Amino acid sequence: MKNQILLPVYILLLISGSSFAQWTQVSSPTTVDLSDVFFPSSQTGYAAGKRGTILKTINGGNNWSVIQLDTNIEFNAIHFTGDSVGYVTGDNPTSNDIAWKTTDGGANWTTMVNDSTIGMRVYFINDSVGFASSVNDKLYKTTNAGNSWSVVNLHYSFRSVFFTNDSTGYFFANGINQPVFKTTDTGQSFTQVYGGWYTTAFEASHFINDSEGYACAWYSAFLEKTTDGGITWSKMDSAFTPECTDVFFANSNIGYYIKRGSGMFTIRGTNNGGATWATQLGGNGTLNKFYFTDSLNAIVVGNSGVIYKTANGGAMSMQKNNLDKINYSIYPNPVANKLTVDINDQTHLPATIKIYSVLGEELFAIHISNPQTTIDMEHFSKGLYFLKITNSNASGTTQEIIRH
Repeated sequence: MKNQILLPVYILLLISGSSFAQWTQVSSPTTVDLSDVFFPSSQTGYAAGKRGTILKTINGGNNWSVIQLDTNIEFNAIHFTGDSVGYVTGDNPTSNDIAWKTTDGGANWTTMVNDSTIGMRVYFINDSVGFASSVNDKLYKTTNAGNSWSVVNLHYSFRSVFFTNDSTGYFFANGINQPVFKTTDTGQSFTQVYGGWYTTAFEASHFINDSEGYACAWYSAFLEKTTDGGITWSKMDSAFTPECTDVFFANSNIGYYIKRGSGMFTIRGTNNGGATWATQLGGNGTLNKFYFTDSLNAIVVGNSGVIYKTANGGAMSMQKNNLDKINYSIYPNPVANKLTVDINDQTHLPATIKIYSVLGEELFAIHISNPQTTIDMEHFSKGLYFLKITNSNASGTTQEIIRH
């Protein structure tokens, strides 16, 4: 037997204050697309985007001000070595400039690199040593805080660079099926450690030590992990689709990534090394990059000037380790009218099904005692929702529902 549940229109108006994720949207002073964000300290941070726009906060991301540069410039990446000294890369179609530097907290900027193409990535190991990449297969290096740059004899452009210490770093080449390089001498020499991923292109990487790291891609997307310094990789999160824009791991257990596609975004997190994942935030639009100042505090930026913040790692949506896992399936998804929920193990009954909005608001809840339940979604507006099943000693991974 199955439950047949009809949702009257008024049920959608009875929104409770219960939130399953604690990412909150922050007021933004701009509507331009923001491509990257960086915090040199817990309170001071910067974001960069299109039309020469740089944002700055001095209170941990609660408030932001605009630093306006040449509106012809489209910034792609930003990196600061301190609260006042920072670097950006991008594209200026009216000149050959691809990288800029500030020494006064963004008030003034000077050109560093002239390349005639587009600056993709900038990354500094310390106050003096840094790298900048352009799309014409050039990698630049400085050892004097950007006062001068030399071309590294490594004929690739790089989408992602990550150093675990002053000597050891990983360089992920841009483009489909491109290799991964590793250096152990601050970029004086490089070794190819991996030949490339199938038909995909890297977007972001993060390492927690010299051996263990994570990488994600935006084309034929996936999220993968290495425990041997990039030599071999294994896939994570079966729910991972379709494009990944950023990944961060605080340690071997706690990690997060951003995915996007079909005009929607999602932030997912794990607190058990990727054994299970939970959706923390989702909605219409595009999120591009986040920055964690520690395992709990983070800022994420996206298109149309969107900024979100968390002070607890969005932890309320994480599946608790001390609970058994409820295995269940939902179909069809996307759904137009009726959504079926099947619980695979009847020992987990009775249970409670809850549906949340993208803001984490509880829209619907029902107690069930049968393994199959049908929910009428006809009165939900088109968009993204989240479904979760719990009982007194078990919890199911949050799943996305797309109402179309």
